[in-house]
Amino acid sequence: MARIRDDFEGAVHVDGHVLVAGDEVPKGVRAGVHLTGEEPEPAPEETPGEEAGEEFDPLAEEPEPAPSKPRGRPRKTQQ
Repeated sequence: MARIRDDFEGAVHVDGHVLVAGDEVPKGVRAGVHLTGEEPEPAPEETPGEEAGEEFDPLAEEPEPAPSKPRGRPRKTQQ
């Protein structure tokens, strides 16, 4: 488990915890490299065959706009 750098001066508030130099970072709390001095674990890579979600297609057909109709009551000049 990660620890706050020994040369860290002061205290830091992380996810409701107050940590100082040498403190162990509690499980589930994410502290940056600048606090721990350790490189974070790399994110898992996608496995072959695993498809990513749909990507945005700017040329895809857009839904038809709703029909426009007058809103509210007509103006006196329109009667």
